[in-house]
Amino acid sequence: MVARNVAPAESAGHKIIPLVPSKGPKKHADQSRHRFKILRFNNRGGTTSWRVTGNRRDGSRVRETFSEQGKAEVRRTQLEAEFFSRSYEDTAFRATRLNDTQLRIAEISFIRLDDDQDMLTAVNYWLDHGRKQAVIESPWLDEAAEAFFDWVQHTESLRTRTKDKLRIRVNLFRNSVPNLRVADITPEVIDGFFAKREVSALTKIGDRAAISRFFSWCIERPRRWAVANPCREIRLEKKHDQSAPAILSVEDCQKLLSAAEAHNDGQLVP
Repeated sequence: MVARNVAPAESAGHKIIPLVPSKGPKKHADQSRHRFKILRFNNRGGTTSWRVTGNRRDGSRVRETFSEQGKAEVRRTQLEAEFFSRSYEDTAFRATRLNDTQLRIAEISFIRLDDDQDMLTAVNYWLDHGRKQAVIESPWLDEAAEAFFDWVQHTESLRTRTKDKLRIRVNLFRNSVPNLRVADITPEVIDGFFAKREVSALTKIGDRAAISRFFSWCIERPRRWAVANPCREIRLEKKHDQSAPAILSVEDCQKLLSAAEAHNDGQLVP
């Protein structure tokens, strides 16, 4: 029977050898349970090849030759998966070199995309642009705050009063929230900080400005400790909770200016 099926190969100088010997112990898996068969044959030049044969569901004939038995077995698995996949329309079987974790990541990625072709676009963009701006290991808040204070102290472009405000407000924030990694601090963490802060709306706005400057500094190169500033999503109500303006007497103005001259070398006088 084998000779009749592969007569053209024998006439071309090939000798067909059944993959499963009819006598003696079986050295290969029984092919009777497979829809497609693998036949081994010797080429005229002395090499060995493996041929996958069988019929597809539509009746078309499959006759493919491979130089390695492993490749022939992979191809048979593909053909049989295609043959039986019609019973499971939502699942397809494919030969792949991806491990289980890689397959799972690929499945999740494709589900989130509107078009499968977007996957290559996303990967190429990441390689060309995204990876260059990727966040390095983010430090803990305490460490980042100390580095920020050191930068503030040695930055000549900042006024003394600005330096004081940044140190006081950022230090208050870091002592009032958990010591998380900078990249893990979310807008919800900052909302919790302001919820416990019993001060005026203007003071909260000043706090947010200082904390936002801290996170912007963390994002800047060469640090890149975070990719987003959580303060951008914080909305504070601008309540008019300050007292109405008052007119000072001449005597009160003299006291005010005298006090201003004695504070910070008179920087408040102007």
